[in-house]
Amino acid sequence: METKIELWEWLLAIVYIAVICFIAFIYKQNKSKDSLEYRFFIPGLFAKIGGAIAYTLVYTVYYQGGDTTAYYEAGLNYIEVLGISPYQFAEAYFLPPTSEIHTHFRQVNDYTYGMWEYLYMDIRTLTAIRFSTVFIFLGLKSYLISNILISVFSFISIWKLYEIFIKTYNG
Repeated sequence: METKIELWEWLLAIVYIAVICFIAFIYKQNKSKDSLEYRFFIPGLFAKIGGAIAYTLVYTVYYQGGDTTAYYEAGLNYIEVLGISPYQFAEAYFLPPTSEIHTHFRQVNDYTYGMWEYLYMDIRTLTAIRFSTVFIFLGLKSYLISNILISVFSFISIWKLYEIFIKTYNG
């Protein structure tokens, strides 16, 4: 299955980025009164978002797939199971992988499940899929928007670590 970025995703990505920037600007305004390091906040956020867009383009246009799109497609299967049965979703999302649980995925999309079956049986890859499923859901099943949301989450984590370093070594 080839992951493609459609026009609606680009348009919706602009809306998501605008909302993210609005929230970031308000956050920066409230915090920048306290210290100067917040001058790096908006440029850093834009760098992460730009990186996510570039990453998405590389994996959808140049490579036309790969492990990252496989994780995305596996996450889509989780969301499809959620639409069919929230109970089956919770069972598949929170319990260890078993062949019985994975019948839920075969019901949704046997082709994708068969192609990426190895992803569901390894707890490390399954953890990455479960993590990304949240962002795929919040990104309305868009690969582009999901990557943007993951980059924002990652930036917030990095920024909080940066704040800890500032407080520890400057304060």
